[in-house]
Amino acid sequence: MARGAYEAGAASVLLPTLEARDERPTVFIGTSSGAINAAFLASRADIPAGDATEELVELWRQIRIGDVLNVVSPKLFNLARRSQGGVVDTGPLRRTINEKMGNWRRIADNIDDGYLKALGIVATAVATGRSTVFVADAVHNKPGRYDRDDRKGIDYIRPTGGITVDHVLASAAVPTLFPPIELHNGIEAGLYVDGGMRLNTPIKPAIRFGVDNVVVVSTDPARPPQPLDNHGGTERPPDWDDTVLQFLQAALVDPLVEDMWRLARVNTLLGHRTVTVAGGPAKRPIGYLFVGPDRRGRLGALAADVAPTEFTTRLLRHLLGAQQDQQHELLSYMLFEPEFFDVAIAEGRRDAEIELARVETLERTWRTDPLPEEPEDVHGLAE
Repeated sequence: MARGAYEAGAASVLLPTLEARDERPTVFIGTSSGAINAAFLASRADIPAGDATEELVELWRQIRIGDVLNVVSPKLFNLARRSQGGVVDTGPLRRTINEKMGNWRRIADNIDDGYLKALGIVATAVATGRSTVFVADAVHNKPGRYDRDDRKGIDYIRPTGGITVDHVLASAAVPTLFPPIELHNGIEAGLYVDGGMRLNTPIKPAIRFGVDNVVVVSTDPARPPQPLDNHGGTERPPDWDDTVLQFLQAALVDPLVEDMWRLARVNTLLGHRTVTVAGGPAKRPIGYLFVGPDRRGRLGALAADVAPTEFTTRLLRHLLGAQQDQQHELLSYMLFEPEFFDVAIAEGRRDAEIELARVETLERTWRTDPLPEEPEDVHGLAE
């Protein structure tokens, strides 16, 4: 959740650059903290990209832990809430998102005025385990389920009344940490959790909306974890925070790796052709940009370095297991502090500049081939 500041930093470089190339995105799809960013940018699609992204950056810089978690309750981490699916009380988050977004009607207005083609907010339905993409598009006067992809387990739904804070909260409800969100209207009624559990890289919905190129901003690299040289023998049994971290890594990062490689493999097979398969939609090469840290654990290390020493933050570090470098990753999901947001925004900007420079060295504006299996040499690219 707190990692959304990194994404905002990356967007503040990417969107103005794309706008200058007359390629400003008109489709935004967000999962987890990305849902907040996607909804915000969709609502600001009618203003210059630089202004919109700087507003987004300031949104994150102004958030404090009390804007997200109920820190005045007798217990910050209410263990009784575990039976409700989350260990923290995120009551203040609804008010904060509403205040920062302003008028949710701006999303529909931007669609009607032609600045925006579609907004998708991805959540996971608890009852079915399927991904649900809540959509605002030009046919917003026809709410309900209008499409589904049974091969990928995705339902597309236009919510009655359009995208609201409830859909964004549902997308950001990280299981075991945040409680699920219950929606009540019509076909969308039910409990939902973080969309990244099944669809952390919503490339398929983006292609379905007809995009020619995709920009993927991730808070992890698109590479699998590396083996340890000295694995085994000295490990302690995993505790709660170890288990949560491994769950998040498996659910959020591993599908990202596969999705990016699948996109590149399809591009390689297609070359410059568009291929129509009987009974299915036409397949065409999709250019992409990928922005993410150069190695796993980068945001966790930043969080551990800058975490302040106030009581609430010390409690977070204790309960989330700050005693090992690996467990700093959990802190980076929950550290709603200006010190972390500042370095995360700067890191996102740096990585976006590096990606644009990398692609330029290939004499292209978009990638089509697979990402390198090893971290690329970035020395001097962002300078």
